[in-house]
Amino acid sequence: MTYAILWIEDNLQSIFAPYLAPILADSSLYLQQVPDAAQAFEALKHHDYDLIVFDLDLPPGENKEMEKIYRHCTPQPQKATEALGYYLLQAWLERPRDRSSEDTDLPADIEVEKIRLPPPLSTSQVVVYSVFANNFRKELLQLGLQNDHIIQKSVKQSRFYLHRQIKVFLKNRSTEKGALTTETRRTQRKA
Repeated sequence: MTYAILWIEDNLQSIFAPYLAPILADSSLYLQQVPDAAQAFEALKHHDYDLIVFDLDLPPGENKEMEKIYRHCTPQPQKATEALGYYLLQAWLERPRDRSSEDTDLPADIEVEKIRLPPPLSTSQVVVYSVFANNFRKELLQLGLQNDHIIQKSVKQSRFYLHRQIKVFLKNRSTEKGALTTETRRTQRKA
């Protein structure tokens, strides 16, 4: 079986290129890479992935709603790009039973429906791999992500580290009872 992975990372070809080799060499993994929020949104709208590796520190790309969120974050320019990633996760993840789909911290002028995914992503499908993971850990846990799905990125990690983590996440996800599978997402998208 081949697993489809989307890695949303703007520095993938430069800083994190060594991390790619083990993943690309694994014939059980198909990897698609996108460098910004707009391209990630388009990829997620049109394709189904078994796992999404998500960097919080994202440029907006060419999408008006993404640019609005980014501009909303600019009063704190050092946090603008990582806050964009966090806001997108709020819009893209399935909502826990105790939270409505309108319960977000998104800026009021954002047309949330223009950036929602049909259907939303499962929290077991997303791994945050970011240098800002620890800064947003509390908020990411509140969104429903499990603690082990929030990884502080470091260039000191072994170049095999993420590959090993991906394999563990995919194994755990495939054994979860009632996990939203890629096939289920395809069916829901067609409905």
